[in-house]
Amino acid sequence: MKTGLEVVRDIRSLMNIPEITNNISGKIYDFWLPQNATGENVAISVLAIDNEKIQSSFVNVNIYAPNLKINLVNNTGIDNTQPNLLRFDFLANLIIPFLDSQFKYDFHTWVDSPPIPMRNTDGGWFLNIKVNYQHIQNNFKNI
Repeated sequence: MKTGLEVVRDIRSLMNIPEITNNISGKIYDFWLPQNATGENVAISVLAIDNEKIQSSFVNVNIYAPNLKINLVNNTGIDNTQPNLLRFDFLANLIIPFLDSQFKYDFHTWVDSPPIPMRNTDGGWFLNIKVNYQHIQNNFKNI
């Protein structure tokens, strides 16, 4: 049985490569984005995991990029920032091939749903990619 920690490490291993790390201004984080993180970052977290013979997990890969600031003539104090869709598009197209249809020694991944822009509670935007993860367990002790 793999734990959620191991699942995140496996997904991180697919992404912690120069092709990705050299193209983001921030870092790849396990489970959550630190509050003081700036620039473009990725956070990987496990939504659910089971303990079947073919162990399945659902993983969130969230891509963060700073909002675009829109200057208005009349400053009303209203948040007029917008998601940086061009940058999100670039980052999604960069990252998805390393997550989709990956067959490794002891796990398999595929993208379950295409990227969806979402707004965070702090007003920032992120791109959410849901990834399916499977691992064939071979260490059952009760069989």
